[in-house]
Amino acid sequence: MEHMVAEMVKKSMSAPTPPTIDAQKVQGVSEKRTEPTTAAQQYEIYFDFGMSRPNAEGENELRRFEESIRGLNDLKIELVGRTDDIGTSKFNRRLARKRALNIADWIKAHGIKARIALSTKAECCRAAPYDKREPTFKEKRRVTIISRQIGEGQMNK
Repeated sequence: MEHMVAEMVKKSMSAPTPPTIDAQKVQGVSEKRTEPTTAAQQYEIYFDFGMSRPNAEGENELRRFEESIRGLNDLKIELVGRTDDIGTSKFNRRLARKRALNIADWIKAHGIKARIALSTKAECCRAAPYDKREPTFKEKRRVTIISRQIGEGQMNK
């Protein structure tokens, strides 16, 4: 058995390597060139408990976002509204959507031209008792802005 394995290894090592193909020399074949894409930028806009307007920290982050995209064209922005898990599912879905819509309105009011998509991830129904001042709740009360610059031909994606 060992002899057969050794023979197979020996044959594979002596086999000629397949030739490399120069795509430019073959008629009708060209190398695919991809345009460099701008990496997505992400910003977290925070809100106070039960509020649909950003808090001071959120306002500062909105200004930072605006500064970073100034002069960019063909922007695609995704807004993901979130809530903590205090309250009913229905209330939190509405609040998450209202937060995302307020940020979309802010973006439009500041003359930022972009395709905007909204989604929500509302938490719900944590069992009582709970501490409403818990820091993890603060982290959940936010809208995530994901912005990327898109090139021509990608506008419909």
